[in-house]
Amino acid sequence: MVSLAYFILFSFSTELLPIAVPDLAWGGSRESRAGTPLEVMVILSSLPLHAWGSRRDNKAVAELPLMNENELLHEAMSVCTGGAGAANVNDAYGYLDTIGRVVRAQSKSSELPWWVNDMREAIRVSSIGLCNTIRSQVWEQQRQKAAYRRNPQKP
Repeated sequence: MVSLAYFILFSFSTELLPIAVPDLAWGGSRESRAGTPLEVMVILSSLPLHAWGSRRDNKAVAELPLMNENELLHEAMSVCTGGAGAANVNDAYGYLDTIGRVVRAQSKSSELPWWVNDMREAIRVSSIGLCNTIRSQVWEQQRQKAAYRRNPQKP
């Protein structure tokens, strides 16, 4: 609740915070600049609140099919970021594969989602940055699918 109060208090401020924000999103240069409180809050809100740490953090297998694709992706991202520094990466691989099989079943596909193997590689090389890149790619893919469903192009 305190963070919400800070968000409300500072989001309308024009004062810049000393946190570097890339200027690319606004069509600017590749250099970073100080971010407004709203920009900083948006960036911080995209970070996982709880990263997976071990098998104890796995959701029950029966609970996973009740989750939608976005929730499953968030769970997989938690495994990717937490598994990148985990002592037992095999637990992370196993849980990530389980999440992938649930997504495969929900989408009625014959293959695991492409991002499962990419996240496995990110865990193998202990790269949280690669996990974030994968997440961005998946979100962009979902955005494009949603845009197509709203306005399908006719041949």
